[in-house]
Amino acid sequence: MPAELAGLLACPRCRAPLRLLDGGDLACSAAACPSVPRRWPIVRGVPVILDEASSPFRIASRVAESEAPKPSRWRRLASALFNAKPRISRNVAAARNFRRMAEMLAAGGGGVGLVAGCGAGGQGIRYLTGAPGLRAVNTDIRLLEGVHVVADVHMLPFRDAVFDFAVAQAILEHVTDPWKAVGEIRRVLKPGGLLYSEVPLLQPVHGAPADFWRFTPYGHRLLWSGFAELAGGACCGPGMAFALAARGFLTSPFPRGIRRVAEYVCDWLLWWPKYLDGWLAGSPGGTESAGAYYFLGRKLPDGDEGDDGEASM
Repeated sequence: MPAELAGLLACPRCRAPLRLLDGGDLACSAAACPSVPRRWPIVRGVPVILDEASSPFRIASRVAESEAPKPSRWRRLASALFNAKPRISRNVAAARNFRRMAEMLAAGGGGVGLVAGCGAGGQGIRYLTGAPGLRAVNTDIRLLEGVHVVADVHMLPFRDAVFDFAVAQAILEHVTDPWKAVGEIRRVLKPGGLLYSEVPLLQPVHGAPADFWRFTPYGHRLLWSGFAELAGGACCGPGMAFALAARGFLTSPFPRGIRRVAEYVCDWLLWWPKYLDGWLAGSPGGTESAGAYYFLGRKLPDGDEGDDGEASM
């Protein structure tokens, strides 16, 4: 575990500093801390820091998933061939927004940021995390390649106000309490830190069964009420929303196994509406019927709820 990462970590329950034990585990330094367990493993250099008294996730299951046998070469090949199809989704705003964030952070001397629920990497995020002078700490509830800390976003294992920027790209629909998750992300951001978030509206269920929420642009803005708005709007437009709805309509009569084949065929038929979103996503009607929304903001001081910001949707 890198020393610079260790300096950011804290107990997810009491937020006291962590100490490295002789056996290679991490432990809370506070004697009276109520966290369960009191020590957390480091697996292949990645701390797995969960408070099992408050989180539904278990450390043992996270570690076991990472140690499960990988699919055979032929199974991976078959999966790759099946997925060799056009994407019917398109994000028209992420790359632009991440470039803007990188420029703003570079002007301030760079910094370190949190990518919450990083997964396999969000669309366009390489323009931010790969920029010179910036370093990202990737967190996820799974021990995936590229993850630096396994953590529950409801109880982040980091000290207060340590990050210069934070990204919550397509994660808030998957958490049980988005308000608590937003509060944790705000807590670990420095005053004036940059925040980028994306949430879905007109999209089918995905990542089941952990798919709980949909947000209008106004509900999304309300979530980040402790931030001054720098930009906001549609990142996935009505063209993509139409294609997803059409695919769902056309494949809905089929049982699960056949439906996957039907979805494959539909993706070849419905690849084109997303290319209208470069135009439609910025129109008033397109914004109201978008597939997903983004918010770019700057953290306000505690107690300041801000106003409508510098830009509106």
